[in-house]
Amino acid sequence: MNSPAHREHKPYAVSAEHYMLLRQSFKQANPSVITPSSGIPLEEASSLCQSVETMCSGLSIAVLEIFAGKRGAQQIAKWFSSECLMKIKRRADLTRRVLIAKAQNEHQHNPFTQDLTRPKVRRAHAQQINESTIEACVIVEDGYRVRALAFRVQKIRAMWKVVEIEIA
Repeated sequence: MNSPAHREHKPYAVSAEHYMLLRQSFKQANPSVITPSSGIPLEEASSLCQSVETMCSGLSIAVLEIFAGKRGAQQIAKWFSSECLMKIKRRADLTRRVLIAKAQNEHQHNPFTQDLTRPKVRRAHAQQINESTIEACVIVEDGYRVRALAFRVQKIRAMWKVVEIEIA
């Protein structure tokens, strides 16, 4: 374990700029090691996937605002299946009850006041599964934490609707 060879490969932190320089020098010294076939490149997002990314980004912000009590769940009903909307309503009710009880028990600031920052989308990515199904992942910062929301969007009667949602 403590051999000189093992010590040479000890991990260390570098800046992004330094990493790019190291990677470029490695590619120049070993051009056959890193090839386009050594990884799976991401394909360009289609216009359909881009529009679903935009839709899910907006819905992510709306869902987190529902959890914070700033928005009613009926405002997003058009874009969700009834089962999915019920899941959001249940979680919003549970979140609201827990946060209110916590604020009352600990005499803390009420989490439902209007001074909370609006959630911000950090990243969104959508991938088409088949002609009528797209899955999307959205990373959102809501002031206190960063959350991931996963959506399954299906085409139902010429309209794209969220049929599954998972929130981390």
